[in-house]
Amino acid sequence: MQAARTVLNARHSLERRYGPESPLDIQTECILRMMRDGWTILKNANQAVDRARQDPNELEARKSLFSRKSSTSQTEEQYRQVLIQILC
Repeated sequence: MQAARTVLNARHSLERRYGPESPLDIQTECILRMMRDGWTILKNANQAVDRARQDPNELEARKSLFSRKSSTSQTEEQYRQVLIQILC
């Protein structure tokens, strides 16, 4: 195993001059860490999508709540206008 790592980490003279600074073990560890981070992000995104799909009625309920508020405000505005007309 150690001999294989020595061979894999061995660098050509041009690679020493122009290649990456870190040995293969460190590059592999960095790539695996980035992959794990990516998997975590994908897992969180998948869970968010699942939560969003579980209750589509919640959005409809919120939508109807907002529409009720707007109609209530319109009704209140009409009521105020009628009161103003009665007082004048």
